[in-house]
Amino acid sequence: MGEYPPRSLSLSPPPPPPPIPRPLSYNVLFREPDDILPEPLPSVELIEDSLHFINQLSARSTARVGESFVVKYGDRVKPIEAENMRFVREQTNIMVPRVFAVYQRSIGSNKDITYIVMEHIPGDTLEFLWNKLSASEKLNIASQLQKAFTSLRAIPHSGFFGGLGRSKLMDVVFRTDEPIPTINGPFSTEDELIQGMIERYLQDCGTIMQQKADYYSRVLPKVLRGSDKPVFTYAKFKPNNVIIRPGGDVVIVDWATAGWYPSYWEYGISMFACGDWKDDWHAYVAEILEEFPSHYVWVLMLRLDMWSYA
Repeated sequence: MGEYPPRSLSLSPPPPPPPIPRPLSYNVLFREPDDILPEPLPSVELIEDSLHFINQLSARSTARVGESFVVKYGDRVKPIEAENMRFVREQTNIMVPRVFAVYQRSIGSNKDITYIVMEHIPGDTLEFLWNKLSASEKLNIASQLQKAFTSLRAIPHSGFFGGLGRSKLMDVVFRTDEPIPTINGPFSTEDELIQGMIERYLQDCGTIMQQKADYYSRVLPKVLRGSDKPVFTYAKFKPNNVIIRPGGDVVIVDWATAGWYPSYWEYGISMFACGDWKDDWHAYVAEILEEFPSHYVWVLMLRLDMWSYA
């Protein structure tokens, strides 16, 4: 029989335990008083360790934390989203998740991760439910949404096109890596806003499309004319951003791009979100919002042009 290979009787010492991670340093930008909270607020560490993801992307994630909270966080999440949610709750009766806290921590290179701690809304998205609903159920939901958007439009404007507090617009059409006020806003007039879109178009497409940019400069001020007055706009209206509670009430989530836009903007973006036209959602959008079909076509063409060269 063969022999076992020799082995030392002295065992190596076990490796040292891993270092206890230091608590992450972060700033609290906003928090509700303790007596309003449904349970203690989660720490950043608890949020980062959560495995119950509702949505997970590289630059922003949404996770269920504890029994009562949903947290949206990432370096593409901005405090303005929480400000929009609080503003709409204060100004209207629209059902919007309550914001309990906003944290922010630096990750270097002039980047911050923002954490928005909000209430968990039980229910399913309208996108998930839509094809399971009867015509009467769809009309009931459309009626609730129509009332919500009417109340949103009734918020008095402050005489500019931009985000709350005269901040920049957050829609992708006005977004740039570095601040460019002539593209980002705020804008004093619709003409300035249109010129901002054209400037952004040139930034994406380059001088190779200078002639088409000249065309847009000539015709867009004629065809994209709204009411000349800014209206508070959700700017992300699509079925996966509407939650239907078990009792049938609608809750609107994801207010990241809301702000003061032209009167046609909500309809144009909503129709753009119809995507592959796989169902009858577009017909109910007409029951919810004032229609601007010509404006939609021009906004669609401009956005597709931008993305084809980006």
